[in-house]
Amino acid sequence: FPQATSGCSLLFPITALRTHLFGTLVRTNIMTTRSWYRPQETVAVGWGLLLYNILVACHRYYLRGFFGLYYVLWACNVAMLIGAAGMILKKASVISVSVSIVTLPHILWVVDALSYTFFGTFQTGVASYLAWENLDLLELVFTLHHVWYIPLCLALLARNGGLVRNTLFGMTLSFCVLVPFSRFMTPLELDGVYLNVNMSHEIWREVENEWVHICDPPAVPWPVYFVSVVVVLNSMNMTTYYIFATLFNACVSKSNKKEHTN
Repeated sequence: FPQATSGCSLLFPITALRTHLFGTLVRTNIMTTRSWYRPQETVAVGWGLLLYNILVACHRYYLRGFFGLYYVLWACNVAMLIGAAGMILKKASVISVSVSIVTLPHILWVVDALSYTFFGTFQTGVASYLAWENLDLLELVFTLHHVWYIPLCLALLARNGGLVRNTLFGMTLSFCVLVPFSRFMTPLELDGVYLNVNMSHEIWREVENEWVHICDPPAVPWPVYFVSVVVVLNSMNMTTYYIFATLFNACVSKSNKKEHTN
């Protein structure tokens, strides 16, 4: 990746957006507080996750300059920030929103990573950057949150009522903020490097199925593309999350009943 030759002014709006999202969640009482199992451990994990996000941002800046800060706007990184706020506040609804944002993307990422590891090909293309020649080793380590983030949240929520299924508002709001912000604050490419943060410019280029690109600009105006992304992809993600949450909560309920019986 090249060093950025411009974009210093982007540091402040990018940092401000992340700080605003985190601060708003910390100040807002989103749901009635539950009686929390192991609250101190949950809060400690939340602060640890916040520290992890700071380390990722610092590493990006050290390695790529201001150019690297574009990457902190990806929904998976913002979701971890939202999740950290939920853990610090001990709010299952906030943690659940963060999980719902990344459920389908993380599943597709794991499928892609396993496919590349064992067969040398990417089935969906969402993790194709793993094959980029100048991917730093520490960047590879930091991208493994696609594997461990959801299990971490599930471990914290298993004894705290499980996942909150009705996260549609929080998920949609996140997309409606992140996609336009990424579109107008980050370029499609920079010095020949493909960025397309949050697919705010087009569907990820390395997804080979032609039908998913029918609404890519400039074939259609960007507002039409934006609506299609929010409606179609958000619906797919929400459906996946709802099924996932239902199955997880059923398993948690069954496990808790056994414990009480014993």
